Amino acid sequence: ETRSNVDWDDPEMLQELLRRRIVRALPEEHQNADFSTVWTTICVPIVDGEDSAQYLIDRSLMRPRSLLDLIGHCKGYALNLGHDRIEKDDIAKGCNAFSNDLLSELDLEIRDVYPLADHLLYAFIGAPRALSRQQLDEKLSSYGIEPNTHEAIIKILLWFGFIGILWTDGSPKYIYSFHYNMKVLDGTHNQLLASGLAQYVINPAFAPALGLV
Repeated sequence: ETRSNVDWDDPEMLQELLRRRIVRALPEEHQNADFSTVWTTICVPIVDGEDSAQYLIDRSLMRPRSLLDLIGHCKGYALNLGHDRIEKDDIAKGCNAFSNDLLSELDLEIRDVYPLADHLLYAFIGAPRALSRQQLDEKLSSYGIEPNTHEAIIKILLWFGFIGILWTDGSPKYIYSFHYNMKVLDGTHNQLLASGLAQYVINPAFAPALGLV
């Protein structure tokens, strides 16, 4: 069977997707312009000290359609406020609206796979962005998830990219960091658990909706 990916793992591919969509609206002489050139025609280059395009990609779960939806939210605020391009405040408002939409959608996706986890994501309202294994277990228990099913639930949250693991250098690693290879993610996760170094991080895409601290 042919496999069709709706999630990507290369930010440069997502940038190229955006570049091609942007240049379609530009004069012909700009059709071969590089991404940085065309991106700054529609959006401020920096947000909170980060490249604005990467900032948005990091909050899209690496899903092309989600990235376009997120930028659409930002663009909508920019147009309604009469801005010539997407400004920092437009990005903040767009991320908030998109985050709430994404939370609802992912909650339904997880419920379809594991009905007992219906609305589980809302148990993380006000949670820290980074969690120890003990804190994560406590969140699951507070929602009524039995301890003997915690491991299965955590695997589901990892698979959908809601949470990732913190690598030994402090960088977050999500399912797409492992090219959607759950066996590799499982192996890495188990090694961190065995060494007592397991730390988890909630994907920044959900920070506005959940009010993460």
